[in-house]
Amino acid sequence: GGGAARGFARENGLPVSVRGGGHNIAGRAVIDDGVMIDLSTMQDVDVDPSARTARAGGGVVWSGFNAATAAHGLATTGGLVSTTGIAGLTLGGGLGWLMPKYGLAADNLVSVELVSASGEVLRVSEESDPDLFWALRGGGGNFGVATTFEYRLHPLTDVTAGLVAYPFDAARDVLRFFRDFTAGPLSDDLMVLGALVHAPDGSGAKLAAMAVCHTGSKEEVDRELFELLTLEGAQAGLSWSTILRKREGYRAAFAGFDVERVARFGARD
Repeated sequence: GGGAARGFARENGLPVSVRGGGHNIAGRAVIDDGVMIDLSTMQDVDVDPSARTARAGGGVVWSGFNAATAAHGLATTGGLVSTTGIAGLTLGGGLGWLMPKYGLAADNLVSVELVSASGEVLRVSEESDPDLFWALRGGGGNFGVATTFEYRLHPLTDVTAGLVAYPFDAARDVLRFFRDFTAGPLSDDLMVLGALVHAPDGSGAKLAAMAVCHTGSKEEVDRELFELLTLEGAQAGLSWSTILRKREGYRAAFAGFDVERVARFGARD
């Protein structure tokens, strides 16, 4: 396991890297002339519906975690991208679609099973080691090999999510609107990101866009997103779907996406 690999590296004076979900853009999971501890086979997700907690292996990615918790009508803040590993995201703090309502992924962390530099297996929590637990919740690494994560879950079955797109030429006005819109009073049910993206239809066309996730009712969505959805030039690909089918529903929302139908957004003074 992780302890044996860490001991081998220490005895032979080799540097160590740890691979969790394998999404890390900086490539820190890979190291030359050293030992890479690969956690990708640790794919178990055990959900306790009564306690509203879940324990997941260090190789789990958010798509697998979300599917396991959604089967019980529960969720927690995960990554913006479903292929991101739970380990790297949580150890780095953990921005995600549900954070306005439930906080960062690290805010929902209950405990971590950690293999220390000496090879000792520890269960780290606020109660057992508050200083180390504080460091793990956003410190990014170098405190040991995190092999198992335990999270607090929240009742949630449905979201409204997707993309509202505008012509790329309107980017300045769209991002100005995004700035003003998000500076106003918004509910904790809403997460919205401003982005410059390629069209989801595969055409490669450049778009200005706002990505949305709302955990409220359909009526609350209609009320809170009215201004955003009626902005001149908007084409919405929003889908009301269960968390379990979130990724499939998101794709379905773009099935008829036609970049040629994105009307020109009129410049406003």
